[in-house]
Amino acid sequence: MAPSAATSAPQTPAGSTEARRTNPFLEFQVVVLAGGSSSRLSSLTGTPKEKGGCCKAMLPVGNRPMLWYCLKNLQESRFGDAIVLTRQEEQAEILAYLRQEFPNAFQRLEVVGLGREAETGKSRGDFEEDDVVCGTAEALLQIKHLLVTDFFVITCDVIGPVDFFSLANLHRVENAACSVYLLRRDYLSEGASEILDRGAHGKAGKGGKKKATPEKVDKDANKGNPVAIAFEETETLLLGIQDRHSISHGAQLAIPKLTLFYHPSVFVKANLYDPHVYLFKLSALKILEDPKLRNTLTSIRFDLVPYMSLMQMTPQASLWSSSRLDCDVFDELLDSFDEPHKKREDKEQDRSREQGYTLANRPEQPRKGNKVVFALHPDCAGICCRVNNIHDYYEMNMKFCSNRMDELRGIMPEWMLPAQPAKKSPTMRDSTVAEGCTFAESAVIKRSIFGAEVSVGSKARVTASVLLEGGKIEEEATIQRCIVGRRATVGKGCKLTNCQVRHGYSVPPGTVAEDEVLPLFTDDA
Repeated sequence: MAPSAATSAPQTPAGSTEARRTNPFLEFQVVVLAGGSSSRLSSLTGTPKEKGGCCKAMLPVGNRPMLWYCLKNLQESRFGDAIVLTRQEEQAEILAYLRQEFPNAFQRLEVVGLGREAETGKSRGDFEEDDVVCGTAEALLQIKHLLVTDFFVITCDVIGPVDFFSLANLHRVENAACSVYLLRRDYLSEGASEILDRGAHGKAGKGGKKKATPEKVDKDANKGNPVAIAFEETETLLLGIQDRHSISHGAQLAIPKLTLFYHPSVFVKANLYDPHVYLFKLSALKILEDPKLRNTLTSIRFDLVPYMSLMQMTPQASLWSSSRLDCDVFDELLDSFDEPHKKREDKEQDRSREQGYTLANRPEQPRKGNKVVFALHPDCAGICCRVNNIHDYYEMNMKFCSNRMDELRGIMPEWMLPAQPAKKSPTMRDSTVAEGCTFAESAVIKRSIFGAEVSVGSKARVTASVLLEGGKIEEEATIQRCIVGRRATVGKGCKLTNCQVRHGYSVPPGTVAEDEVLPLFTDDA
């Protein structure tokens, strides 16, 4: 089944010619991956048949859908052409939301729903970047008819200001086939004060010089999407990349021997994080069209990018190294005039010598346009992370729990700041509250997120928790560090710590639980 497309059809605003002239990304398109439910968030997203179930893109963070942060980021960066890729059954919901929230934000905002293949029955829309089954690269191949130039790929769960300008400039200067955006640290493992103090790290105080503390490396490969990379001394060319989850299961960070002839000095870092933001040359789609590679390169993060970094110095890179830039075509013509054309016999002889490369017998320089490069997220830009598991979902929500706007402005841009309630209860501190919430006067609220129409009964205590739309906390209940699903109820006198309550479930009165998912199985909900 062919993918179905729907356009939000925004009205062309007055002065659109001027807006187009000021667009810094005229030669780029953006593909937003917004389909699937994500296996590591399945207890929150649920299924369409469950009460309160929703797609991952519409899961709220700080009382806004994840997709809002992604598209707002693109709008602030002044992109003009965006394609939102989702599943066919989620297309109508996402399209209606985008028409309401971003009516005139883009010159073209298209929502594409991928259906199921009639012959095999395999869902081609399940393209969330998870640990088990990933089809993000396959999804790109299905919309290749919509891609006419170099394109960004970003997932809907990236929250924070991505520096698209630095990545695009690096891509232009290096004429790269693929440009990767990486983070220096996992921002969700740090408190707001640690992020604010990062710039003043190691400065002397009145009591003498403060001893610098070593930077922590998160050893949990399921948090923050950590990766190990190999790069050369200019710190732009990416010679190899491998996610640490695969490394923990026996995979290796591979560097071809041929690469060492071009770059004898190779450096390795294992403390970077991949938020799944890439910029591809249009010719990179030829890799996915290759019949020999089509069934092996299904994921962008786990398959396509590591493959391109591994093969960029080899003759196989000629498959995607063609350039449409006039300056590069001109350089290739000059090179062909400077050197006589080699005969076919000479080329075959060169191939036979490939296995015997030495420092005296170096290989030819690779063609332009096959590079894989990377850019690092600047610390001054603020918090940026990918929210694709329960831990990161909870921690990202907690970042919005502060009534000190100066503190929030230190870690996030103005457009990310949460809306402040007009009236605050005297017993409420550092919380974000949506419209329609009701709180008893004797309820104690600290550092929590409340979705629309949440109610909290008398003498209830809510601390460091996330309550989604329609949640209810009955009287004398106490919850701490919990996530309460849509239209779920915590009964009278319950005491929950580090728990998650599924959508629509009513916790029996008097329940005492810690570190549990309630109920454990969805059939009991």
